[in-house]
Amino acid sequence: MVNSVFLFRLYIIFALLFLVPLSFFITRQIYFLFNSYFVVCNLIGYSKENVLWTLSDEVYINLFNFYVTRKKFFLCISLAELFFLQCPSKRYLVYISLAYCYKESRFFYAAEYYYLRASSLSKDNISILVNLLKIYNELGDFNKVSLVENQIETLNFVNSSD
Repeated sequence: MVNSVFLFRLYIIFALLFLVPLSFFITRQIYFLFNSYFVVCNLIGYSKENVLWTLSDEVYINLFNFYVTRKKFFLCISLAELFFLQCPSKRYLVYISLAYCYKESRFFYAAEYYYLRASSLSKDNISILVNLLKIYNELGDFNKVSLVENQIETLNFVNSSD
C-alpha cells in the first residue's frame, strides 16, 4: 500500500513537471495568435458592419510593415499581389514592396526585376537606384554597378543644379 501511494505521487510529480511547462508554452502561443489577430483587425479597420473591404494605401502600408517586422515575406508578397489586383493604379508602390521582399529573402534576380519595373515608372527616384546598386553588388555584376552609379551621379547633378 505504501509503495503504490509513493508511485502514484511520483507519477503526479512527473506529470506536473511535464504538463505545467507545456501548458505555459501553449498558452503563450495562443496569446500571440490572438494578439496578431487583433492587431491585423485594427490595422485594416475591420468591423462587423464592414465585412467587405478594399485595401487603402494606409491599410496596405500598415499591414506590409506589420508583416515585414515579423519577417513574414511570403505574406508580404501575397498582400502586395492582392493590393495590385484591387488597385492596379498603385503599381509603383507594389513594385517597390515586392522588390524589398525579394531582396530581404535573398532572391536578388526577382528583386532586380521589380526594382527595374519601379524605375521605369519613376525614372528620377534615387532610392530605387541605390537599392538596385546594392543588389548588383550582391550579385557581383560590376558592369551594371558602374552604370547605376553613373545614373545616380547624373541625377544628383541634375537635382543639385535645380
